[in-house]
Amino acid sequence: TMTAIASSFPTPITILWATQSGRAKACARRSIRLITSNFGIASQSIGGRCTFDEFGADRFLSLGRIPSSSNSSECTRDTIHDGDESNVKDESDTNQQHQLLILFVSTTGDAEQPSTILNTWTTLLSKSLSPTTFQNTSFALFALGDRAYGPDAFCAAGRKLAARLVQLGGNPICCLGYGDDGSLNGGVFADLDVWLEGELFPALKKKMMMMVDGDGVVEGSDVGKEALLSVEVLKADDTTKSTSDNAMQEWQDNNYNQHYANYFKDSCPPTAYQYNENLERCDGSKDAHVPLLGRVTENMRLTAEGWMQNTRHLRIQVLSSMEKNTSLNNTVPSAALPYQAGDVAAILPSNPPSLVSRFLAVLPSAIQSIADETIQIQYKEQTIDNSTKHP
Repeated sequence: TMTAIASSFPTPITILWATQSGRAKACARRSIRLITSNFGIASQSIGGRCTFDEFGADRFLSLGRIPSSSNSSECTRDTIHDGDESNVKDESDTNQQHQLLILFVSTTGDAEQPSTILNTWTTLLSKSLSPTTFQNTSFALFALGDRAYGPDAFCAAGRKLAARLVQLGGNPICCLGYGDDGSLNGGVFADLDVWLEGELFPALKKKMMMMVDGDGVVEGSDVGKEALLSVEVLKADDTTKSTSDNAMQEWQDNNYNQHYANYFKDSCPPTAYQYNENLERCDGSKDAHVPLLGRVTENMRLTAEGWMQNTRHLRIQVLSSMEKNTSLNNTVPSAALPYQAGDVAAILPSNPPSLVSRFLAVLPSAIQSIADETIQIQYKEQTIDNSTKHP
């Protein structure tokens, strides 16, 4: 889970899609939800949220222009409707700095562009465009297609658009994403999640971190030079220091139960749910329940050895919630969870003491000296909005 640094992203973001059947639109909307939840960016601050041609070819070209006093008056105020949203943007503000485009492009027909980008694509192919047309623009692009149509046709529309943007001065912030209709376990949406986690989110986080100076303040923000966080070393609880098998684990301590619960809640997707201590299913968007404690009793591979897909059957015995008196050696069986097909389990692993010791050995001595202490890190209320808080 990415940690939000500021309530607004340092670069204006515009998200557009080109779709024929609606998959690119669905991918874009899923990405918007995850970007806003992971980076603390308000949804209404993201521009576009429509097709390329609804956004307009001329307006798309204007995103790459270096602002000057002569062209600032040319900015227009448009209203874009994308089905169930009305998105009003004033380009006089967003066109004054570097732009970030996040694009989703499907391929249709004989490796062709969808009808929702044809006018914009025709404009982009104009020979009169300067190689610096998009020098003020960075972009990330997720292309959708079907490998069954062959390597030349697969995601051809998206690959062509990315190549053209680079020719016109655009700067890709991450590798091109490829969504295959035939991908196992989710098609293009499975490929989208891989691209978001492995490419786009790290690139966005890097952009945010580049805006932070040594004092932990976002450059150009209204925060000033005051640190966003307060750090306090608390008195350690002796019951958490022992390394014996019978000692209380940190997650068993009542002082930490709710912190673990909040960590799980903020790490899960928006559609996730939880179980309470009575094994009753609860909406994950509400109160954070203390996670359940379980043991893997069976881990069996279902597919043949050497097969590209490693599908496994896991059986997890649920012991109880993470309560103080719960032991990993508890063998009392409990009721089975009401598992439903498609459910995904969020698991919090633990590190062996030897690995923790190796990690501590490379840290500064000042940190090593408080390795067994409890450190409390909090946002300062006056320096950051509640919507950006993450554990």
